[in-house]
Amino acid sequence: MTDTIAIVEQLRSDAVRQVPPFGSDGVRMAAAAGEAVSSALLGELQGDSFVALLALEALRAADRTAFERLPPSRRAQIYARALADSEMFNTWGAPQRLSDTAHAFAALGADAVGVLLPLLEDRRDAPQEGSRNATASQLDRVRVRDYAWMLLCAASGRTCEWTRDPAVRDVAIDALAAELGGSR
Repeated sequence: MTDTIAIVEQLRSDAVRQVPPFGSDGVRMAAAAGEAVSSALLGELQGDSFVALLALEALRAADRTAFERLPPSRRAQIYARALADSEMFNTWGAPQRLSDTAHAFAALGADAVGVLLPLLEDRRDAPQEGSRNATASQLDRVRVRDYAWMLLCAASGRTCEWTRDPAVRDVAIDALAAELGGSR
């Protein structure tokens, strides 16, 4: 028998600590339970941004049909809200090597583009945990806008060249924003 309550509690606990989906026990438990937890996961999509993200990723792992039944615009909003609210950015991979979660977001195409454009204005640092990831993030001076840029490139089918220099990235980001109708 599936312990849906335990799975939801684990997802919430993982969300408080911003455990990435790939490291979340709650996501793993939901994947093992399959469709039996779908309605509970759907109920968690209204939660705080990281609870909603983990519930969405758990649904993608547990019940692909239910995941794909959700409107792409709703999925894009959940991903964008979690990206905007992230304190650590391991969930998203590195901007030049996006994670599975980031690829799921970018796969939403035009729906992703619409919610990512405002994030091009977010110049907050986007740190990562883990010695190698943290060092690379600091050396490259990665910001939220860099993630938004690379996700926009993937979502719109563009090839964007990563560079370690944020000033060079800013030129490319501003050009993409202008092309796609975002502000500078």
